[in-house]
Amino acid sequence: HDSDALNSSNRRTRVPMTDEWRQQFVEIVRRLGEHSWGQVSDEMAKIIGFRRLPSDYAVLWSLHLCPKAQTAPEWTPKHTRELDRLVKIHGKDSVFLAYQFFRQYTPGMLQVMLRRLGTKDEALDPRIFSPNGIPALRQRLANAQKIGF
Repeated sequence: HDSDALNSSNRRTRVPMTDEWRQQFVEIVRRLGEHSWGQVSDEMAKIIGFRRLPSDYAVLWSLHLCPKAQTAPEWTPKHTRELDRLVKIHGKDSVFLAYQFFRQYTPGMLQVMLRRLGTKDEALDPRIFSPNGIPALRQRLANAQKIGF
């Protein structure tokens, strides 16, 4: 999720990520790796002029920009039922569940879905935050397939 910057009263203000920043972010992650979020945050602060939390960058990567998140199929109610069944057997370890049973999704995507279990949004794809985002997600997935992600 595009994060926040501190304004003059130390309140976080939403600052959307531009396409240029997004491209630079992807290049930095590819150079430093997917687990160096503190370093990624430091380098991005030099580019954008303010610091976002390392966890903000980890979420942005695992839900939206890593190749697996861009090509994962749309989450369905069938996935939700399977996740619910597996949680009762194996618990809520998103890394274990992602690598053992939901290989097409990132652990970050599974974390979102685990938090949504039992809520009205439990079948909503983890890359969107409301049903209004479904058409845009479907377009993004189609575009990712066209460019070969």
